[in-house]
Formats: sequence, structure tokens, C-alpha cells
Amino acid sequence: MYIFIINPAIHGKKAYTNKGSARRVTNYLEKEAKATGEQTLFFNADRTDISGNEAVQLIDSNRKGLRKEEDKFHSIVISPSAQELEHIGHDPQKLQAYTARVMQEYAANFSTKSGQPLSEKDLVWVATQHNERKHRGHDGAPSGQKKEGPQTHIHITVSARDKEQKVTLNPWGSAARFNRVTFMAKGNVAFEDQFGPVKQVSREGQSAAGARGNDEQQGPTRGRRGRQTAEEMADSIRRRAAAKDGRSGPNGAGKQGEKITRTGDDLRDKQLFNQVDKVNKQLPADRQLVHNNVLEAARKLDYSKAFYGRLGQLGREAQKQRYHDLPYEFLRTGKDAKTAANTIAENQQRDKRLLEQVERLNKKLPEKEQLVHHVVLQMAREQDYSKAFYGRLNRIGREAQGPKHIREPYEFLRTGRVPRAENKLDSDQRTSPALPRSPSLGGQLPGHTPPVYARAGARTARSYQPSTAQTAAGIGHDLGRALSTQGYTQDVRGDEERD
Repeated sequence: MYIFIINPAIHGKKAYTNKGSARRVTNYLEKEAKATGEQTLFFNADRTDISGNEAVQLIDSNRKGLRKEEDKFHSIVISPSAQELEHIGHDPQKLQAYTARVMQEYAANFSTKSGQPLSEKDLVWVATQHNERKHRGHDGAPSGQKKEGPQTHIHITVSARDKEQKVTLNPWGSAARFNRVTFMAKGNVAFEDQFGPVKQVSREGQSAAGARGNDEQQGPTRGRRGRQTAEEMADSIRRRAAAKDGRSGPNGAGKQGEKITRTGDDLRDKQLFNQVDKVNKQLPADRQLVHNNVLEAARKLDYSKAFYGRLGQLGREAQKQRYHDLPYEFLRTGKDAKTAANTIAENQQRDKRLLEQVERLNKKLPEKEQLVHHVVLQMAREQDYSKAFYGRLNRIGREAQGPKHIREPYEFLRTGRVPRAENKLDSDQRTSPALPRSPSLGGQLPGHTPPVYARAGARTARSYQPSTAQTAAGIGHDLGRALSTQGYTQDVRGDEERD
């Protein structure tokens, strides 16, 4: 299974440009299908009959909070092998179900600031199936010629914002936020989890035609591939990528034993693990570093020189049999053991006080709006327990039972921004009957409030109410006519014009 996230800036496909509307990529996918005589219908986990226009609307309407220069969506391609397609009987419904499973792995692979895991239900995505491919002219075959064999593949367009439009989902960020190799590996493992192990045809040392001939004479030599874990699959993907870079990279030489060029976060992780192994050789067995804990500290500091300097210092001190009691805290902060211990104790006290405050605040809130302790705690740590954070938390408590309670508390705690409430017209205002008029004065009764009307053409429902001067002018006109005092009426009209 080949799962690929398209980067328009690198892969050179103008059709996949994602800074604006999804209309261009949708038109491209529809055109490609039409050229092969296929009908283009999009699907997601809930529907299988989404039109092109609906697909564009779904993606384009889910971009709130994104700046002009930011990606609005991302494109993913799923390409099953011939054996995998045969394994599921070329069943499009099974492919659609597997696509939804891949999108579940895509969502779960993101690490959010709040710590809350995402699922496929948090995504806005559409996909379509193509059954043919054509040669591009750079692989020895004429450009435009149809490729042989099963070529079924899935094109996915997924919004760069979650369904609630609160979280930006960028698979091209740091590996700490989204590890692409892990996503591809878990997508591969998910196929066998869902449909069982795939039978493989052995063709080692044979041409395709020769293999077919032998199959006819001796019968196919088939076997089941050993089940791989996601970690083993990820390692396999890294090795293939490294070998590919070695053949085609500017500094790589490939199979002749020359240096292979490797790039990306996965190479940095491998180099880091090698360095951890060197440090561990200097440490007693009970003090050796745990690779994943070191990796977590490295990613938080973005593999900085300061981090590597501290890691090297641990190794040098170990040679002198001086060991750090809190090595991971030292890697993150650079503080010595005593200072780090004090910091940890202080943070524990702050955590305890914060959780007590959240508990008191939740007593003021309705059950459905109560804050989740660990989410608030994570936000406090991200903001280093700042005064601004506590000020926002206190404000949520003050306004908890009032008419202006914070509607999106987590967003407010993170950014300090309060979502603007839209003015909505009540049903009785939209259909308000005409008010009774004074039979003697010909106007509205003074005790009645004028109706409120929606201003036509407004993007949001705003209120329009006749001005006080206009109402007074009407009453003054009626009084002037009843009392024959035209001067009073003129004065009121004059005030109205000046207003």
C-alpha cells in the first residue's frame, strides 16, 4: 500500500495548489475521470453520492481562522498494489471503508496543544476513486498511454482545519506534531487489520512473463507475508526512502557503498538514538536513558544546539562517574539536579492549586459546560502559569452564571479572545404585527416599543430600530395637527433634520 501526501510546492502539480479554493483540484479530478470514461462522485465516511460542487462547498466552507497565505486543504493519494486489490476482490465499497480507516489514522496522528486526540469525525474530507493511470513520458512509454494492470487508486481532499474550525491540521509541520512516516506505516498495517494478511506472489529472479509461465507449469508459489507492526513498517519505509535518496539525491551515491543522503525528521531521530546509545555506554544499567523520553525533550526544543550540548554534557559527566539525578528535566531546561528538583516540586504545587481552582469554578458551571481538568492544566503549562492565564480563568469564574458567560472557554484560555456573539432576531420580532395606532393622533401609542427589523443585505442579522427623533417627529406632527400649532411641528422637524 502506497500512501502519499502531496506537497504542491515540491511535487509541481498546479492542480493541487491549496492556498485558495478546492475548485481547481476538484475540476482536475473530474477531468481525469472523464478522460477515461468514468463518472466522478465523491464520498466520505457518511455519504457516497457527493457531487463535485458539494465537495468544493464542504472544503471551502471549513477554512475559518486561516490566513491568506496558509494552506486551506491537503491532498492524499492511496494506491493499493495489485495483490491488495485482488485480496479485496476489487470491491469499491471495501476501498471506501479502508479510506475512512486511513483518515482515522490521519486524524489520530496529530498531536494537539490541548492533548485531546482527534478522530475521523473531527475531519472534513472527501475522496474519489480513479481506476486508470497514464504514462507521463518519462518512464520509457509514450506519454498518455494507458498503464497496464490494475491501477485503482483513491484521491482524498481534506480540510486544513478541524470540523469545529478551531485547530489547524498541517501534515507538513514538525514530526512532533505530525509524523508522516508513522501515518503511512499505520495506514499499511490498518489494511491487514481490516482485511487480513495479503498473499504475495514470489517472482524473485524472474521476469513477469517467466513467472507466469512457471505458474502455469508448476502452479503459483504463494505465501503469506509476515505481519509487521507499525514500527517495523515505519523502519522499512525509512530504509526505502534512504535508498531512493542515495540513488537520486545530489550527494548520495547509492549501491556502491558510498554515502547515502538522508533528510527529514526521521533521520534526526535515528541520529539522536545513536548518540543516546553512546551516552548509555558510559552509564550504569540503572541510570541509562530511555530513548523515547530523550526524543520527547529533543522535539520540544526542536533538536536545538542547546539540547545536544546538554546531552553531550551528560556523557562527559558519566565518564567521570558523575550522574544527573533528573536527566530529562536537565535536557529540557538545563537546570542542575537541585534546581530541577525544586522546580518540579514548585510545579506540582502549582498544579495542585490550579486543579483546586478549576474544581471550585466547575461548581458554578452547568454540568455540560464544566472544564476538563487535564486540558486546563496543559494550557497552564504551555503558558507557564502566567498572570494572563489566571486572569482569564478568573474571568470565566466571574461570568460563569451571568448572561455573558464565555461560550468557548478553552479558546479563551489559550488566546484571550472572546468569540463575538451574533445578533439574532427573535421570531416575534421577525413576524411582529403592526402596532395599534392612536385613533385621535394617527400614530403609535406612546407606551409601545417600535418593532425591530432586519436590515436587508446584511451578512449577519443586525437590528434596525426607528430613531427616537423620527418617532418624536410623528407624534409632534399629530399633536400640531390636533392643536393647530404648526410652529411646534416645524421645530420638531427641524431637530430631526439636524440629527
